[in-house]
Amino acid sequence: MGYIYADSSNGNTIAYYTIQFSEIGRENYTPHTAKQVHYSTVPAFLIGRLAVDHTHQGKQIGVKLLLDALRRCLELSNHAGGRYVVVDAIDGNAKAFYKKYGFISSQNDPMRLMITMKAVKKVLT
Repeated sequence: MGYIYADSSNGNTIAYYTIQFSEIGRENYTPHTAKQVHYSTVPAFLIGRLAVDHTHQGKQIGVKLLLDALRRCLELSNHAGGRYVVVDAIDGNAKAFYKKYGFISSQNDPMRLMITMKAVKKVLT
């Protein structure tokens, strides 16, 4: 599943993201997750390739896309049972962006961040 945000004047793509079904393996659990979950993997949704064209950055498009993606993941979780949303930050700026919305780094990969569906509900309210 994906979403493309296009410039209405010329139809050029200026931002996009994808969502795919995924899972979190025990090696990527956060310390909090490791205390709560006793399974080797947990179903999740991966937001991939969330990107905004550099000429349109700073216009809050990335925030709108992230919130839209989180809404869709929450809706999907009601049908598919995902417990987490996962992102892979491309750099420190992206990591800081996701952390502002409650994402937490995994134990083994500080650039892989996740958020629980419970926390997603709080972000969206």
